[in-house]
Amino acid sequence: MHLILILGSSFIGALPFFLVLKTLADATMHIVEHNVLRKSVP
Repeated sequence: MHLILILGSSFIGALPFFLVLKTLADATMHIVEHNVLRKSVP
């Protein structure tokens, strides 16, 4: 993923796109992780 970000920075619009995409993926996985942990607690 870091290599894609570095190589993508050579294109004008690619870096912001990948940064937004990574932020959305991180936020989604954060929500999923908390939902899974909440279900496992009795």
